[in-house]
Amino acid sequence: MLLFHIPGYNRQKRKDELTTSLSFVDLVYKQELRNINAKETTFEERTNMLGVLYQKIADDLISVIEKEISDTRIQKFAHLFPEHEVTLKDLLNKRTNADAKETAVINEDIIRIVFGEGIAVYYKTLKESS
Repeated sequence: MLLFHIPGYNRQKRKDELTTSLSFVDLVYKQELRNINAKETTFEERTNMLGVLYQKIADDLISVIEKEISDTRIQKFAHLFPEHEVTLKDLLNKRTNADAKETAVINEDIIRIVFGEGIAVYYKTLKESS
């Protein structure tokens, strides 16, 4: 029996790949945070640097997630989700002509199919904060 026919296998594989990418961003963020904490700064300067860092990390996390659901990647692995293959392709077609707000909602739907509800909520939260 082929692994990609086991229910949930493909979603877990995609989640694992995404988790690896997000973990790298997290490591970079932690190093940046250490650098900020090591500097002698005033409270206001530090607060400003942390605000910039938090925005940067949110943007980086969004970017990583969106790269995982690019048109090319979805087209390559849509067949691994046979029960959602048509839906994924329809969502890609809708995303082509969508504005930024519609694109975020469509991305959320794609993420929900490919990675599950938890990652979709995380993505939505990140998008709302940036």
